[in-house]
Amino acid sequence: MRSPNGHYLAQVSVREKPEGAPRWTWKYQLTVFDTRQEGARQSLWSCEYTHEGYSGGYLSDDGSTFAYVNSWYEPDGPTVSMYHLGKNAGVIVGREFNIPAAALRSTVSHQLWLDDSGAPNVRFVQTTKEPAPPSYYDTLAKECQTRQSQGCCLASVETMRASHSTLLPLEGCPAGYQPNGMRCIDSYHWCQPANPLPLGLEITTIDHQTHQISVESATLVKP
Repeated sequence: MRSPNGHYLAQVSVREKPEGAPRWTWKYQLTVFDTRQEGARQSLWSCEYTHEGYSGGYLSDDGSTFAYVNSWYEPDGPTVSMYHLGKNAGVIVGREFNIPAAALRSTVSHQLWLDDSGAPNVRFVQTTKEPAPPSYYDTLAKECQTRQSQGCCLASVETMRASHSTLLPLEGCPAGYQPNGMRCIDSYHWCQPANPLPLGLEITTIDHQTHQISVESATLVKP
């Protein structure tokens, strides 16, 4: 799988194949190469890869992030799997997208949330954020509490997934919000709207010492 700009290549290979073991028990490896130099390719990063049984995937234009998007809908199974700079950045299970049942298409054996007749309409969108001053966190918490009806604010305290998530004090979530795994970092934890807006995935990092906010990957959206 190549990045849209053609500069990077993602390759999945078998890392461990026990004799006589079924294919689904094999161990796989994901490797991303820099192919900008003609006739040569340089390995950028690699990590263990959870193979879903199908080829395909999406590689960001900077080669930092690989995503596998399953067109099958599984409420408690991996629907989107993310890999970032040699690490498994996490998965999003089907129910986290809050897709109405009427929007799912049933087949003989599965439900589909994306069109599987060709390449799903999924793409990476690059976003950036400016460094935040120390007062950013207090301002964000107050603003989020007054903008619940708009889906609130988007921020992150460590590299993790977030879809219209809210940074709030540990006292609890406001009305209409529910804890998202109770991930506690410093004096904050994540809250997620009970009915989030139909956005995608963003992996973001905030450095609490320098108050630097950076988007390490892209935002995965379904136009």
